[in-house]
Amino acid sequence: MPGEYLDFVMQSNGGMGFVGDAYVDFWRIDELRQFNAECESHIYAPGILLFGTNGGNDGYGFDFRQPVVHCVRIPLIGMALDMIEPLGETFGAFLSNISSDQ
Repeated sequence: MPGEYLDFVMQSNGGMGFVGDAYVDFWRIDELRQFNAECESHIYAPGILLFGTNGGNDGYGFDFRQPVVHCVRIPLIGMALDMIEPLGETFGAFLSNISSDQ
C-alpha cells in the first residue's frame, strides 16, 4: 500500500466527507476485503484494490498492475480495466485531482 494512504488510514481508518467539492467514502481497513469481494473487483478489474467510492457509481482504488502503484477511478457498475481513469501516482495527487473535479 502506498505510504501516504497508510498514514491516512492509521490516523482516520477511513471516513466520509468532502475533499473540495468531491464527496468521498473511504472504507475502513477492515472493510477492504469485504467490499472488494462484493464488487467482484478481482473478476472484473484484476490488479485493482478499491479503497472507497464517491457515494455513487465511481469506485476509487489502487492499480497494482504496474511497478508504480497509481490511484484510479473505475465505475462500480460496468467495471472493466478499460474503464479506469488514472487520478495520480500518489495518494496526495489523488486527493488534489478529485478535489478539483468538475
